[in-house]
Amino acid sequence: MKSFNKVILIGNVATEVSLNTLKSGSKVADFRLAVNERFKDKESNQKDHAVFVTIEIWGGLAESCYKHLAKGRSVLIDGRLKMNEWENGEGEKRSRLLITAEKVEFLDSAAAG
Repeated sequence: MKSFNKVILIGNVATEVSLNTLKSGSKVADFRLAVNERFKDKESNQKDHAVFVTIEIWGGLAESCYKHLAKGRSVLIDGRLKMNEWENGEGEKRSRLLITAEKVEFLDSAAAG
């Protein structure tokens, strides 16, 4: 069975970017991206609703995002869906869906953020 895993989002950085170095030496950064959805309600009033998505970035791109992205910056994310699954300290299974970014394009200047 064929499948295709591609996600492209434009939104605003909603949290500060965190950067971690793994035991392997790999760098990984993550942040939450706010993506606005605009719709009309029953009375035809325009409404906005924000969806918050966790973004993870690896390697040199992670370091660049950590240095240059800040809360409020506008970015384009080109990546793929990923499901993280783990067990917490109480033995409960947990999972979260996130986006692994393969490309991050800064859409505004740092001064604007």
